[in-house]
This record gives sequence, C-alpha cells and structure tokens, in this order.
Amino acid sequence: GGVGKTTIAKHLYNELSSRFQAHCFMENVKEVSNRYGVRRLQGEFLCRMFGERDKEAWSSVSCSSMIKERFRHRRVLIVLDDVDRSEQLNELVKETGWFGPGSRIVVTTRDRHLLVSHGIDLIYKVKCLHKKEALQLFCNYAFRNEMIVPHEFLKLSVQAINYASGFPLAL
Repeated sequence: GGVGKTTIAKHLYNELSSRFQAHCFMENVKEVSNRYGVRRLQGEFLCRMFGERDKEAWSSVSCSSMIKERFRHRRVLIVLDDVDRSEQLNELVKETGWFGPGSRIVVTTRDRHLLVSHGIDLIYKVKCLHKKEALQLFCNYAFRNEMIVPHEFLKLSVQAINYASGFPLAL
C-alpha cells in the first residue's frame, strides 16, 4: 500500500461520474467486509446506488438479483476500493452483464492475482515515484508549494525522499 491507488481511483471517479447514469465509490471494501460481513457490504452498495437510506430494507432481498434487475440497461461507474477477496467481487460485480453497455468497474487491490482470477484483464499497476517526482511532491507539501528546496533543508529533504522509497503517501 501507499502508492496512491485510492487517490487515483477517487480522482478518476470525481472526473468521470457525471458521465454515467448511476455511480458509486465504495471505500475500504476489505475493512467493511471483514468487520460487518459481505451482506452489509451489499446493503451499503445498494443504498449508494439507489440512494436509499434504510440499509435494513435490503436484508430480505437477493442483492445480486436486485443489482442485475436495476442496472442491466444502465451505464454505471463503480469503484471498489481495497478489495482483498474474490467473494467481495462476486457479491457486488460478479458479471459485466449485470450492467449496461459502456459501464465501467474500477477495482483497487494489492493482490493482482485476485483480478486475474476474476477475469479482469485490463490492469494498471501504480508505480512508485522517481526521485525527481518525489522531491516535487515533498516540496509541494513541506514548503507550501515551493518548487525549490531551501538550501538549508536540501540534505534532510533528500533523506526523507530516500526513506519513503518513492511511496507518495509516505512523503
């Protein structure tokens, strides 16, 4: 973690969501699923997609049937952030046929094999920053948008960048 998968996914979602008939950003899928179970995750997903407030209302329906029924003809954007088990994908976005033509599903995970085993073949691997990019990012935050490191902080800045190993969140 720490390379910026969630940040990139949020940016993508914010830029593209208005182009879709329905959209949903599900943050911390792993945490919600582990803490409350997949059923709660489905309820949360349906509440966000349908704009319903009562999560308990979904407890008696087949969530996958509801998803297919409501969205098979609609163009949707779904972002599932921090997925760690195949079960989570199966319960929320098992088949592309559940959603209308032109729909997009974005999944962030640390486990590439999870994506491959689910049949996802378009995979973008987020790369760590090069030293020059890391220095720019560090300066942007540490020196309030200054693009040049003040001389007295250069050595310390380089040490911080080396320690972070190109991980943006560590900077």
